[in-house]
Amino acid sequence: EEVNGWGGYAGLRPGGLEDLKAGGVEGGGVLAAVWLQKSAASLTAMDVSLNRLGDGELAALAPAMGELRAMTRLDLRSNSLGAAAGGTLCSALEHLGDIRELLLGMNEFGDDGVAALAPALGKLRYMTRLDLSSNLLGAAAGSTLAKALENLEDMRELDLDINKLGDEGLAALTPSLARLRCLTRLGLSSNSLNSKAGTKLGETLQRMDEMRELRLGMNELGDEGFKALAPALEKLCYMTRLDLSSNSIHHEAGEALGKALARLGEMRELCLGVWEPPGATAWSEQLDAAYRSRNTAAQSQALSAALAGMSKLEVLHLSGNAISPKCMPDLATAVHSLPLTDVDLRSNELGVNAVDALSDLFASNHRIQRLRLGIVVCHEGRNDRNELGTLCLNRMAEPGVGPSGLTVLDLSFCHFGAVAGNLLALLLEKSQGLTDVNLRGISLTDEGVGELARALTQLEDVTALDMSGTRLKESGTTKVAEALARMDKMTSLDLSWNLMGTSGASALADALGNMPKMTSLNLSNNNLRAGGLAAVAGSLERMFKMTSLDLSCNHLHVGDGLASLLPALAAMPTLRRLDLVDFDSDKLASDMSSRVNDAVAPTAAVAGLDR
Repeated sequence: EEVNGWGGYAGLRPGGLEDLKAGGVEGGGVLAAVWLQKSAASLTAMDVSLNRLGDGELAALAPAMGELRAMTRLDLRSNSLGAAAGGTLCSALEHLGDIRELLLGMNEFGDDGVAALAPALGKLRYMTRLDLSSNLLGAAAGSTLAKALENLEDMRELDLDINKLGDEGLAALTPSLARLRCLTRLGLSSNSLNSKAGTKLGETLQRMDEMRELRLGMNELGDEGFKALAPALEKLCYMTRLDLSSNSIHHEAGEALGKALARLGEMRELCLGVWEPPGATAWSEQLDAAYRSRNTAAQSQALSAALAGMSKLEVLHLSGNAISPKCMPDLATAVHSLPLTDVDLRSNELGVNAVDALSDLFASNHRIQRLRLGIVVCHEGRNDRNELGTLCLNRMAEPGVGPSGLTVLDLSFCHFGAVAGNLLALLLEKSQGLTDVNLRGISLTDEGVGELARALTQLEDVTALDMSGTRLKESGTTKVAEALARMDKMTSLDLSWNLMGTSGASALADALGNMPKMTSLNLSNNNLRAGGLAAVAGSLERMFKMTSLDLSCNHLHVGDGLASLLPALAAMPTLRRLDLVDFDSDKLASDMSSRVNDAVAPTAAVAGLDR
């Protein structure tokens, strides 16, 4: 419903309403403001997440929220709440002493907002869950939160992921964290934590016997930081989830890691991979560092031995760890009998023996749902990458063996040679529950594209497909487009770095018209030119949920076709990222500027460009 359509709902008088969910509904905050006044006595949970509520909208809601004395759960995640909202929310929470869960993640409170909110937080003695992730929190927020947390001894879940607390902020926070003896989940991923934070956190974790989930990914703990942390990890025998991904932990800490993990027999999810930030060079730099300090046999054996003891492990992420061909067979043998459902081994080195072991693993494990083997590397002094990739894929594609319930498959940049399309088709045919498929950088022949397209027609549940750099030509694009026409659930499609040309784009346009849920589309580097863009533009006008559109490097200029895109842009109210960079960027800029200044483009389109 549009905001103007809430009149009918506002007239309703629900009796005894206990749980109000208006999250992700345009205008849900309007509905909540009306109904809150009618359900003050009974409402215990309210969800108005994803509603674009700003400080002003929250101020309108706050008086009614303050009357919800029975409230135990409040979800305001993913709105646009800034520093001013901290004081507004503080006033409302002063009256809500029974709050157990307060979810404020993905807003912009910042240090000032948290400082204004803190007095009320300290009085919520029954609170068990607090989410302040992705809120622009710095070191000052660490000190502020430390005071608020002193009295919250029942806290079980604390999420501070994706902030910038830094070592200073964590140092201020750790004394209060040590008092939270009931804490079971702690999120500190992506917080600019260095080796000093490892020492402080290690001292704190020594007192947290109940810890089940610890997220420290995307920091810079390094070998020294992890060594300081490792003794505390050994004592967390109830741990079920540990994320240490992208922390620059290399071979020096390998044995300490193996020793710590060996005691965590209840582990269900272990993330030690190198995270891949989209479009960034940091990932390749981390990989280079990992290969320069490759895991030795002793360290890999320690890791393999620890994994073998994790009889409940379901998720294993080891991407970019420079595990050598000599060590990979031991690792594959160690995890062979584990109930794995999610495996990420991207960017490691495979040899013939390693592929044999991994092939046996994947052939015998029918539980795997998410499999990532992309960018497999071979450094054995032989040019056998095609042979190795084909062997592994061939085993998984055999009828009656291997995972048949895959939902995520990443084989990006793997080398399968001329038979790639045929083998991929066999694998996809037995995995019809796939929702996310990444085939980036796999070279496909014309015959292989045909086989693959035939298999894709059966994957009607796919929401994300990446076939960038697969050498699709105009005829191949047409075949793939016929398959895409059935995928009406698609939200993300990447066909960049191909050669679809004008005729391929025309075929693709028909398929795009059947994808109303599309949010991200990348057709860059495809030689579309004016004719191809004009064909695609008509379909884009129906994609009302689009947030990211990349048409760069397609020889496009306003004078010869780009203007046809403007009506489509005007029809995309949610568009946040638009890439039209071309080989001749100066000409593009001048053309666009003159067209807009001369008012040739419709007013609505200009507004779209402003967004």
